[in-house]
Amino acid sequence: MMRKLISWLAFTMAFCLILLSCVHDEIYTPSDPASKEYHSKSLWKEDATFIKNVMKIYSEHESAISKTDGNPVWDYAMSMGKYDETFMAVPIVKNDKVINTLVCGRFGKKVYFRYENSEMNNDFFQDIMFGTYSRYNTEPKENSSVNHKGIICTTQSVSMWYPNSETNPDAGGHWETSYYNNCYSFQDYANPGWENGGYDYGGSNGGGSAAPNNQESEDPCQKTKSIVTNPQVKASIDDLKTKSTGTLENAYKFKADGTPSNLIVGNAHTVNFGDKTGYQGGYHNHTTGIPMLAPADIEQLLQFALAQGNYGNSSAAYVGMIAPNDVHYIIQFNGNYDDALVTFSQEDLDEFKRDFQTRYGLYKSLGKTGIEKLFFSTLKDMNLEGKIILQRIENDGKINTIIKNNDGTRSELPC
Repeated sequence: MMRKLISWLAFTMAFCLILLSCVHDEIYTPSDPASKEYHSKSLWKEDATFIKNVMKIYSEHESAISKTDGNPVWDYAMSMGKYDETFMAVPIVKNDKVINTLVCGRFGKKVYFRYENSEMNNDFFQDIMFGTYSRYNTEPKENSSVNHKGIICTTQSVSMWYPNSETNPDAGGHWETSYYNNCYSFQDYANPGWENGGYDYGGSNGGGSAAPNNQESEDPCQKTKSIVTNPQVKASIDDLKTKSTGTLENAYKFKADGTPSNLIVGNAHTVNFGDKTGYQGGYHNHTTGIPMLAPADIEQLLQFALAQGNYGNSSAAYVGMIAPNDVHYIIQFNGNYDDALVTFSQEDLDEFKRDFQTRYGLYKSLGKTGIEKLFFSTLKDMNLEGKIILQRIENDGKINTIIKNNDGTRSELPC
């Protein structure tokens, strides 16, 4: 009887070890990189729609995108907690080793690729794909922070239990935690400074779902074109141009359909749009002084964004400025409702204004390049980098999106 019991226990243990081994192999063995199918082996839920669409784009443009000898293993692609078709990362594997990570971000209807070459991120995928462990914490931990440059960093972790011996269940083990770190600014999406990009994205419903920061899928160029070509808005802008040679600043507010408010008359150097409820944005004129949107104008843009409502389209907000010598700029809000919940005291605004005027003395000899650099330095002071888009409208109607590059220089992207 004792011999039969021992034999039965031995059989049961062997069967369990075989079962464990089979489960382990089924879940963690990398898929064939050349496979056209996607079967998620991630430890948690992923944005499968975005991953499959990115796979299709990659297969169509692989020769242009691929920069390594390894292969992307799509079954381990991860959207890092995002489910709005905006971001994903896929490990690049060569000889059973993760050698790089390819990430993909979407801005509006375009997607961009880049290689991260991060040792931390490679280790994260290496542990998940090839680690020998029996248990893991399936609830990822996410910690987000924003530094003074407007760069957002998200750290995601997964904890795994490594047995000291796979054949001896009583030998104990230990937990190890791997981290995936993703740092970006929203300008990363607006400025295709990625290694590869600009590929059309069809998305789940023809144009993709919500863009980063809850932006609508319409790109900034299209939004500005629809604003300045609206007959009612254009008539008001033309009126402000005639008033730019006067002594007072004036303004109009506009509803979403272009309906203008009555003319708002300010003083020699400022004008307040007042109550913004029901209005999408506004235009004002400068007469003398600095031909660029000032800190007070930026602060009013935030108020227009908040006026769209918590469940509205905050990124629809805009503020335009007309100045002598055919100067015409417009700024668009590039964030969500929470990003607009920034309050500046009058003391803060006064300090921003002083710095704005002081720097103008340094930049004005550079012409439009100088005043655009002045604007970006003001955004940095106000901790709003990446949350506001600057565009210049030429006298012939052409629109240029002005971008601050990582090295501090500026670029013009024609619409």
